[in-house]
Amino acid sequence: LSQVQLDGISATFFIAGLLSWLPGLVVDRMGTKFSMAAGGLFGALFTMAYWIVACKLIVVSHVVPLLSVLAVCICLNCALIIGSTFKLTLICGGTGTSGAAVGVAKGFVGLGAGLYACIFQAFRTTHESSLDFLPVVATFFIICAAMPALLLLPTKQQVASYPVKSETTPLHFRIMYTSLVALGIVIVGTSLSDLADKKKKAGIHHQQYGKIALILTLWLGSITAFLF
Repeated sequence: LSQVQLDGISATFFIAGLLSWLPGLVVDRMGTKFSMAAGGLFGALFTMAYWIVACKLIVVSHVVPLLSVLAVCICLNCALIIGSTFKLTLICGGTGTSGAAVGVAKGFVGLGAGLYACIFQAFRTTHESSLDFLPVVATFFIICAAMPALLLLPTKQQVASYPVKSETTPLHFRIMYTSLVALGIVIVGTSLSDLADKKKKAGIHHQQYGKIALILTLWLGSITAFLF
């Protein structure tokens, strides 16, 4: 594709911003369980479709319009997940802590791209295309959104049948902020080490499963701690 076509595809993400009210409406009408599960499942589906088209596994005649539509769909499904997360955070954050709780949630959203990049770089080989980053994202749509929603969240009807009691404590915030700082250090450290890695520049790359385990522990462990 030409640079103009690539710029056109990138610009379509702004269209998703104009439609950002739609995922919020779905979250309010259908509840967080449905919205987060749907966002995870359809987000994975559209991401894999984007990967298939971009890698030319299926030849299509109108590549740019199709990739543009898929990009908007991916963004809207991300908005479903983020909207559900923020609504849960506001409901369960407790009096006087909602702002801090949403701040933590936004921090994890902001670090998400860096985490995906670190995980992908840790196990990719020099022969893999950068587009193979997309199946990794699709996998995390399922693992981090669809599965937790389906397994752990109550339905809207169940929430309506009993009152929600907030039990958020300062310990929860200390755990989350400590995890955020550690994740930030890992991401920045990984970026700096990649710049200085002469072996990688020479085309030699070793898979780093230990780094993957560390990132996932910091990222998902602090969230899972809420269950206990």
